[in-house]
Amino acid sequence: MKVIVKLKKITASMLILAIAAFLFMMPAGAADIFFTVINDNGPVELSSSTMPVEINGTIYVPYALFNNRSELGTYSFYLNRGAMIVKDKYYLVFDTNNDTTIDHNENEYYFKAIFRKGQVFVPAKQTCEFFNINYSEIITEAGTIIRIKSDGYVLEDETYAN
Repeated sequence: MKVIVKLKKITASMLILAIAAFLFMMPAGAADIFFTVINDNGPVELSSSTMPVEINGTIYVPYALFNNRSELGTYSFYLNRGAMIVKDKYYLVFDTNNDTTIDHNENEYYFKAIFRKGQVFVPAKQTCEFFNINYSEIITEAGTIIRIKSDGYVLEDETYAN
């Protein structure tokens, strides 16, 4: 009986330590948390491989976010540590092996993709601009919302954020 009581106390202590460690590992502020939203939908499910990242002031999102023909008119393909995003007759090829981004006319661009956590991430704003898709960043108490919007009817950013 004493062994069970002792095990419960040890388990409770370990649980408290785990919670404390988790709290210390949480981001310093809401600015460290990014949510991705397509049109008026809820945020894309967050995980370490889907959460946008900010590097040197550029927000990167997983290329697969653009595999959304119904809402954005785009689709995407994985290409050996790179990605291709297509809309109508236009496309961008992000090659992380050669650190290049090339369009359908073989023009090279300054913005590049990154390979992170087994996933290709593309620069959100620049990719949206290339495909003439609306992009905005909404700063809230909970974090920054990266909002990617089609030309169809969608709520204004302020209304959506509320």
